[in-house]
Amino acid sequence: MAVSRNGGANAAHVNMMTDTIIGNLPADGLRVVIRSLLASHPEITSTFEHETRKYLGQSIAKSSKADHDKFDIKRLRHTQQIIRCMLGSGVPFEGITLLGKLVIRGAQLALVSRENDKGELGVFLASLDGDIVQAMTAVKKTLFVDVGARELSTEEQALIHHLLESLIHCENILQNTDIEFPYARGLITTSSILGIAPPALSVSRHSLLNRTPLPPQARETFQLGDRILPRIFSGLWQMSSPAWGAAPISKIVEQFSTHVQSGFTAFDMADHYGDAEIIYLLMPFTHKLTTS
Repeated sequence: MAVSRNGGANAAHVNMMTDTIIGNLPADGLRVVIRSLLASHPEITSTFEHETRKYLGQSIAKSSKADHDKFDIKRLRHTQQIIRCMLGSGVPFEGITLLGKLVIRGAQLALVSRENDKGELGVFLASLDGDIVQAMTAVKKTLFVDVGARELSTEEQALIHHLLESLIHCENILQNTDIEFPYARGLITTSSILGIAPPALSVSRHSLLNRTPLPPQARETFQLGDRILPRIFSGLWQMSSPAWGAAPISKIVEQFSTHVQSGFTAFDMADHYGDAEIIYLLMPFTHKLTTS
């Protein structure tokens, strides 16, 4: 591939026939081809990420000139795509800056959205909440060094703290409405990485555990010595939500509770989405289980 030295990524040139493929291949097909290239030639991954960061820099520059006072869900999704690319290409702190703005826009849009738009917007805000969790996971990865992990720098702490303040602001503006705070997972995870106790969040009103007694014993058990123990059901996390990474915390807790009430009272703690353990600790287990 020949690349113009006078331009950025948008000035790159390839063979005309190759460019015909790029220009006409369906987006899903292009993704398959890129994944195959990266899997077959992992040495080009760093170049791929580098060019992605260059493109993102240009996109952000153009986006900053747009009218952000007229945000709709289409523009929010576009910004979300940019943020996700930042997380994937190794620049999570730049993504966090945009996240702070995006969460506020999303909450403001929730306040003024029409009733028939709330379903689509709710799904989007839940996915944005999952993105915050992934952003904090990406931040943790940047802290790994040859011997353990380093501390957040003052600048990095300030960026994350600004995101935390944005999340708290969103909770405040939605507090006296019938709209569920959509960023509970993100608020907890962001507070955690800063070592700050998160504001109290009420998830108990969404939990079936407060309405239905837990089963007196586990559905499946096994014997270990002289003890009868509940069998560990390794798929409980996966069954608790078909889209755990993008589900609101109330839905996760409710679905999780359904399986617990069915007798699955022991489970692994595999962390698939960065905050599984945190959500588990929020579960309002007010009923005492009997043990053998």
